[in-house]
Amino acid sequence: MKGKLIVFEGLDGSGKTTLIKRLIEKNPECIYSKAVASDTTFGRFARWHPSTITFMLDVALLNILKIRPLLKEGKTILQDRYDLSVISFPGAEKWYNQIAIKLLGPLVRKPDCLIYLT
Repeated sequence: MKGKLIVFEGLDGSGKTTLIKRLIEKNPECIYSKAVASDTTFGRFARWHPSTITFMLDVALLNILKIRPLLKEGKTILQDRYDLSVISFPGAEKWYNQIAIKLLGPLVRKPDCLIYLT
């Protein structure tokens, strides 16, 4: 059985984390995951060195190490931020960031559902 990746995007303070935590209370089989400065070693590095490249690497590594294996197990992942947050990061339009996005983008699984909070 294939799992589902549900991504929650939106501005800071829009309620993404709060909504995800409430959904997990009602559906404890769902798994919370945070991207963009995640709790991985590279995510912590990205917090200290914020850039489009480090955040995109964080999302790509999170996909390889956590998201894809959990989806193969049939888990539903409620993802707090994802590649859209990186692509809209200030400076993402610069040529070198566009190269990083194009190279790392194929490693990032597309969500089954995207919910944008305002």
